[in-house]
Amino acid sequence: MGWSRGKVRDYSNLQNIHTNAWGIIGATLEHFAPMTGDVSAPIVGATAPFTENLLRNITSLTPDQQFELVEAISREKDPISKQRFTTLAKCYKARNEMDEYVLDKLAMVDDPCLLCKAFIEIDKGAYDKDWMAEKRSTSKIDALIKSINDEWEKKNNIQLINGNFYDEVKRIQNETIDLVLTDPPYNLDQTRVVKGVNRSDISKDFGEWDHDDGESFIAVMREWMCEFKRIMRPGGTGIVFTSTRFISHLRTIAEDTGLENRMDFYWCKKNPAPKAVETNDTNAVEVCLIFTKGGNTHTYHWPGQADSLNYALMGICQGDERVKDGKGNILHPTQKPEALIRLLMERRSNRGDMVFDGFMGVGTTPRVAKDTGRKCIAIEQDKSFYEAATRRLHD
Repeated sequence: MGWSRGKVRDYSNLQNIHTNAWGIIGATLEHFAPMTGDVSAPIVGATAPFTENLLRNITSLTPDQQFELVEAISREKDPISKQRFTTLAKCYKARNEMDEYVLDKLAMVDDPCLLCKAFIEIDKGAYDKDWMAEKRSTSKIDALIKSINDEWEKKNNIQLINGNFYDEVKRIQNETIDLVLTDPPYNLDQTRVVKGVNRSDISKDFGEWDHDDGESFIAVMREWMCEFKRIMRPGGTGIVFTSTRFISHLRTIAEDTGLENRMDFYWCKKNPAPKAVETNDTNAVEVCLIFTKGGNTHTYHWPGQADSLNYALMGICQGDERVKDGKGNILHPTQKPEALIRLLMERRSNRGDMVFDGFMGVGTTPRVAKDTGRKCIAIEQDKSFYEAATRRLHD
């Protein structure tokens, strides 16, 4: 109620809370005591003053809580006992403390509906006992906080941008990215279509975004790496896919840029696309470079000796995971499997980290970031890819 000592002493402010309460000021209340386990059973004829100590229990509560308790103890029929009054006041105080605890822990959550969901759960009283225990336990309330935070992260922490990488990346602030995980063009530079026998023709033209001569492509890679270093936090990690033709150039560029090469990581395909022309072995391997930025300890979750290998053996995208256009045709020719991106992301970053993908294609990186509780900024210049990624994010 926010009373001063003087106001508590004369109780005059009770009139502003409930008129029935005013009628008992200076008088006595029926005294209620436990009888056969029922704390609200009255002892007829017993009296006790409405004391200042009784009201002190509610001075730190919200006006609504104060009103409810004073009304309950003063109503003409079925009033609550003073013992029950005190117990409820303590529960309300505990819930208010829990509300503040939740607000502090969920400071980054700006969704009123989700915060309200947490407060409603607290008001049900399920957490009172643990919170008021002699050795306060927060395990249950922390579990509630985690569930709310997980829900918010999945809804609100993914930003997709339809635009040119070289323009949009400049808008990202310095040292704000924990993990760069991206699959840029490989500069395959093939515009031919391979004619098949008893099968569909196979186009080797992946689009204008994948056409460049070798020297200029190396210059482009250098531009990427400079931007990646700028936006990465100290101790941040970068994972960039490229072709076996350019992996050595990428390593050199990383070193020249001041980044530290960690290793090459290989994706070995169980079911690679069949050879169009049967004159050589089937290419079943793709590679990415893993590097870190100095200034802090980088993140790495050791999976155990048996699994800490620098390759992953898994199939290419198939079935429902493969994104298609409205006619049922494969939309993106080099879509990476979610399992591969998840493995790399979970091993090299933490929940809540900010992930960046400058060439997101149809959105595998942001999709995996959402599913694993990471934040993500992703850029794609192709409108159809961007729209597919947006739909995929909300599936």
